[in-house]
Formats: sequence, structure tokens, C-alpha cells
Amino acid sequence: MIGRKNPPLEFPAIPPDSPLTFDILAQAYLEDYVLQRYRSLNTARGRVEHLRAAFGGWLAAAIRAARSAICYALQRHRFFWGR
Repeated sequence: MIGRKNPPLEFPAIPPDSPLTFDILAQAYLEDYVLQRYRSLNTARGRVEHLRAAFGGWLAAAIRAARSAICYALQRHRFFWGR
């Protein structure tokens, strides 16, 4: 579905020498959704945007550090439960 809230996805080419970042991983994740024709693309977009708020621009290796993942989980928990 394409509309005001869901503009068409654009997948720019990624230079082969670029470092692996969250944004590249998110693009690959959404590309796979399009290629597999999953019906829940809007759900996937929402998930990516939540993660992009925390990890956008980060190197993938930095995200792997347990501390950053725990901090993200605590942030989301506080957002939903106010604690």
C-alpha cells in the first residue's frame, strides 16, 4: 500500500567499500521484504524506524556490543511503561 504515510521505498545503490552500518542493514532488511513479497511491509517499516531512532548511522560492529542493545531495550521499556 502506498499513500501519504507510506511513500514508495527507494533503495539507493551502496558503494562496495562502504562500512557496514545500521542503515545498510535496514535497507537490506526492507529490500528482502519487497523481494519476498511479504504482506507486512508496513510493520517492517515501523520496526526499522524505531531502531533507526536509536541506531541510525551506527556501525554494525558497535551495535553488536551488548551494552548498546541493553540500553536500547531499557529506553523502549521506559517509553512504554514509564519506569
